[in-house]
Amino acid sequence: MITLVAAYGNNREFGFGNDLPWGRSLPADLAHFKKVTTGRTLVMGRKTFQSLPRVLPDRQHIVVTSGEPLILHPRVQWAISLKQALQLAGDNACVIGGVQMFSELLANKVADELIITHVHGEFDADKFFPVFNENEYEKNQIGHINKDEHNAYACTLYRYMLKR
Repeated sequence: MITLVAAYGNNREFGFGNDLPWGRSLPADLAHFKKVTTGRTLVMGRKTFQSLPRVLPDRQHIVVTSGEPLILHPRVQWAISLKQALQLAGDNACVIGGVQMFSELLANKVADELIITHVHGEFDADKFFPVFNENEYEKNQIGHINKDEHNAYACTLYRYMLKR
C-alpha cells in the first residue's frame, strides 16, 4: 500500500521556510505521524529530507533528488524519480512530501491511502497541499486533537481510501 501522509491548515498551507507553518507546536500530531510511519519506508523529496531533525528511527528513508546524495546512512537510499523510489519501497511506502511528490501521486492516483491532518488555523506559508478530487476517495474521520496547553491548535485526522 502506498500512503500519502500530510498535514495542512485551513487554506491547504503545509510548508513555510522548509518547516511546518505551525512549527513544532503540535506534539500530538507528531506522535500520530510517528505511529503511522514507524516500520515503514518514508519517501520524500530532498527539501523534505533536509527539514527533518535527523534520520528518523525505525523507518527506512528514500530521498528523491536529481543531485548527489547528501549523506551516507544505512537507512537512507537515494532515487532519481518518484517512480524509482516507489519501486525501491515496495508496498510499504509512506510519501511525506514535498508538494511535487504529492502532486504527482494525486494526479496519477498512485496513493491508495491518504492520512491527512487538518490543522484548524490559518498560517503564513510558501507551500500548499495540492487540490484533489475528494470524490475519488472514501473519507473517514479517524481522530481529533484538541487545542490544549501542549497543542497550540485543534486538528482533525482523516483517512482517505482511493475508490478502485
